[in-house]
Amino acid sequence: MSGLSRWWAGWRPLVRIARRDALRARGRSALIVAMVALPILALTATDVLARSAQLDPTEKVARRLGQAQAQLEPSWSAGPVLQAPDPQSGSMQVTDPETGLAGDAPGADLQDVTDLAAFAPPGYRILTSESGAVVAETREGIARTEWNETAVGDPALAGRYVRKAGAVASGLDEVAVTSALFDALGVELGGTVRLDDPERSLTLTGVVDRVGSPSARSFYAQPGALLSDATMPSDQPGIFLVGAQPVTWATVQELNTQGLLVTSRQILLDPPARADVPFYADGNGNGGFRTSDFWFFVMLLVVV
Repeated sequence: MSGLSRWWAGWRPLVRIARRDALRARGRSALIVAMVALPILALTATDVLARSAQLDPTEKVARRLGQAQAQLEPSWSAGPVLQAPDPQSGSMQVTDPETGLAGDAPGADLQDVTDLAAFAPPGYRILTSESGAVVAETREGIARTEWNETAVGDPALAGRYVRKAGAVASGLDEVAVTSALFDALGVELGGTVRLDDPERSLTLTGVVDRVGSPSARSFYAQPGALLSDATMPSDQPGIFLVGAQPVTWATVQELNTQGLLVTSRQILLDPPARADVPFYADGNGNGGFRTSDFWFFVMLLVVV
């Protein structure tokens, strides 16, 4: 007798008993099947949905930088800074070990994009990005709304912004809006958008969304449309570096000494070793609750 035959001979009586028991109590058997199958189905569906929502690294970088090599932003510190490879994961001011006070950045007065552009490494085309707020007339009444001055139609920002309808603003008296704001304004393409603060009338040219932010309400105008006014200071200046040359970790650290935070395409896709990141030297980035921890506890709860 083969091994398979001996195995089946041992299980055969048990299978017969189980089949007879299942047929005698069909309702109970169906309930057992459901109690086993439904949690497995729910877990499988959750896993499939979670994995389908995950972006690959290049998609994540495109949402942050489009096709640009890097983005430079002020840290708003009084001196040099240390940052994680991804500055959104953490940064800190560099302090003098003797006084405990922040050092002075050499000549950095990072108040607007003009100041930022002066610190850009040579060999890159620069795209500026500034944001502030305006008061606009909507269907719901007067509302304070985000205002962005960025060349959203530039090919270098493809992947970060997507045009949904019409055209991007090309003149200083034109503006595009996000889908959510378009619905709130109640103005057709080619119509007039009225701002109360500052008082201005603009032609609505199109609908442009920031990829991954479908509910955002924002205006998108050309650089210099409003925020250059003395009464409209920018609260989030930044510049994009466009070119073929990657921005290395050494360049990022050099810019950190000028009080700048840098999001680099190369560093996001291929981070340096943890030992090469001074930001981590004092234990920064070791604590806190991570996304991986969250999913571990979710899986543990489902299993229990």
